[in-house]
Amino acid sequence: MNAIAGWVIAAVLGPFAAWPPLVGMTVMALLTAIVLLIAFKWTSNQRAIADAKRQVQAGLFELRLFQDDPRLMARAAGGLLLQQARYLRYAFVPVLWVFLPLSILIAHLDTYYSVDALHPGASAIVIVHTTGDGGTLTLEAPPGLRVETPCVWAPSRREGAWRIAADREGDYNLRVTWPGASAPLTKQVRVTRADATPTNIARPSVRPAGRTWDEFLHPGESPLPPDAPIDAIAITYPPRALDVGFGFTLPWVITFLLITTAIMLVLRPFLRVTF
Repeated sequence: MNAIAGWVIAAVLGPFAAWPPLVGMTVMALLTAIVLLIAFKWTSNQRAIADAKRQVQAGLFELRLFQDDPRLMARAAGGLLLQQARYLRYAFVPVLWVFLPLSILIAHLDTYYSVDALHPGASAIVIVHTTGDGGTLTLEAPPGLRVETPCVWAPSRREGAWRIAADREGDYNLRVTWPGASAPLTKQVRVTRADATPTNIARPSVRPAGRTWDEFLHPGESPLPPDAPIDAIAITYPPRALDVGFGFTLPWVITFLLITTAIMLVLRPFLRVTF
């Protein structure tokens, strides 16, 4: 699923690699909204949802009509709650259908929009989490990157950390080795110019272990081999707050969901979807 989702998202966002992030995000939100509307329409009981909405509206009018009679108001309020529960029951079915695909999509988009690029002259921390004693780990950097510090080992966390610095733009692979290793493990690092940063390009922060949950949370890179004594390799890219204009910034996931919801509300009448 990660391979398919990653290929589709890269194909959609590829033409917008150097555009502002809101452009690529809006394109992805448009496609997501269309898919969600179609999925909602075909996995829900549209007639039952429409009928439940009418009953809820009727209950609201009934409350207003009998506001001077406490007994009738209590009965109307009970009926309104029952109709709302009925509506939620019908609406919950399509939510179950789209929850997993939408979660996978958000996990992939997180590698595009949650962090900023590493620029030449900037530093970052590389953290390697091990399954045992990792005091003998070694980190090697190709030309274009520099390892500035020796390993700082935290025994209680079973983590080793180094500070690296970027000298020039490019895509690099850091190499992590240990005594007896048949081959080094690598971690991708992307460095771009500060004046020409691609904003719709993936920058995975973590290369995870091969466990399902880890691959679900960090889908940007292939998982580590199961026989390696390392659980994860992470790099601390600068966090990004998305500029939405007028001096306001928002977390990317809130921006994405707001844009998707707005597009769904606009397209709903054209696709004849009731929700």
